[in-house]
Amino acid sequence: MLKFSKIITKSRSLCIEDTPIEINTNDKIAIMGKNGSGKTTLINCLLNLIDSDNDIESSINIQTDIGYQMQQTKLIDDLKVNELLELIFLRKFTDKEIKDNNLKNIIHKKIKVLSGGKNNI
Repeated sequence: MLKFSKIITKSRSLCIEDTPIEINTNDKIAIMGKNGSGKTTLINCLLNLIDSDNDIESSINIQTDIGYQMQQTKLIDDLKVNELLELIFLRKFTDKEIKDNNLKNIIHKKIKVLSGGKNNI
């Protein structure tokens, strides 16, 4: 279980929302955002890997409870976005979820053609 509402580090404050976020055991989430928006900083704070002044309740075991996908890898290049999401979430995304998460333009593209932040799709 993981609960938090605001994350503040020595160098920045990450704007989450005013509503506390609660992630329960067996939940699968994706953290998405623009380059420099604080995704890695958020993960590091939640795992207590960097000093921060935060209000986090956590029962996470770093070695067994966390999985991640690095930006640079050759393992999934030939998968399409929808196929990767199905592997992660163990189900297909609905049309509403695709629309709500702004995935319409990339959902059927191969991972290897997506921008790593240097170019637009």
